[in-house]
Amino acid sequence: MSASSKLRDAKAALLAVCIALYPTADGVVYGPADDYDGPELLVEIRDASWSDREGEARQSPQRRRWYDFTIDLVITVSSGGGEDVQRDVTEGAMEAVGLLEDYLQDAGVVGSTQTSLGGVVEWARVTDSEFTDEDDDIERGRTTTATATVSGRFLA
Repeated sequence: MSASSKLRDAKAALLAVCIALYPTADGVVYGPADDYDGPELLVEIRDASWSDREGEARQSPQRRRWYDFTIDLVITVSSGGGEDVQRDVTEGAMEAVGLLEDYLQDAGVVGSTQTSLGGVVEWARVTDSEFTDEDDDIERGRTTTATATVSGRFLA
């Protein structure tokens, strides 16, 4: 299996995980959402990349090799107007990213496939996140956007 095919499978597995983790989301989508109109919770599975693991070259053409990968997510939380809801949307975005972090860290249960996205990859973790409070019209609503990166390793 090629590295690009393996990355495709990892991205699809992450989408399935997010659909299960965020059942109350207004949308969990593959790629950027069209016509974003401020749902309370929107999860977008965005850009993905892979790279050869440096220093781990294969010793024969038949031998598979290790690759590092990243998949970016954008999680948007918004709520109705007023300054008083900014804390709620900011903490909501942090909680949403935290759910994914906890899921991918697992609870140490023997035989669990959470850390491997259902056995698709060797391992995957949330390795980076950033939270941005949008400077929207306060009367229209408040929004926090979290960008998170899921990084890991697979064999292809």
